[in-house]
Amino acid sequence: VPGQVVDANTRISVFNASGQLIETVVFAAGADRIQLRTPGWARGLYLVRLESEKGTGVKKLILK
Repeated sequence: VPGQVVDANTRISVFNASGQLIETVVFAAGADRIQLRTPGWARGLYLVRLESEKGTGVKKLILK
């Protein structure tokens, strides 16, 4: 979320539309920006799962 600082260790897992794990990245508490490097990823729908001590959430990511 723009403008927010990560206040807990956060694991981000990215899955393609077939459910295959593409990438997992862990960000330490205090990070002010989270970026995923997508060169080489195919166009299409991805699911991004964010996990921390505060909970878990899933967002859609569409690469055009």
